[in-house]
Amino acid sequence: MEFNDLTTGNVGKPMTGLEIRLVDWEEGNYRVTDRPNPRGEIIVAGDPVAKGYLNPDGSNVETFFEEAGKKWFRTGDIGEFDQHGKLIF
Repeated sequence: MEFNDLTTGNVGKPMTGLEIRLVDWEEGNYRVTDRPNPRGEIIVAGDPVAKGYLNPDGSNVETFFEEAGKKWFRTGDIGEFDQHGKLIF
């Protein structure tokens, strides 16, 4: 969050070291191509994100995935980015 940003109704921009993006969520008909704002499942990558589950039993193997050399975490949450790049839930 920027120091002088007093807007409400959003969670702000990603913190340093964290990358957030949306992916299509077909079940809910949310797509990153939606207009006026892209919508979809929120996924995160970066050092602040866990490397994986402790003692994974295989039931959550799809929660973490690698793409382009980054480990991504599927939050299961749906969101959208507004015209200023802020995440709205």
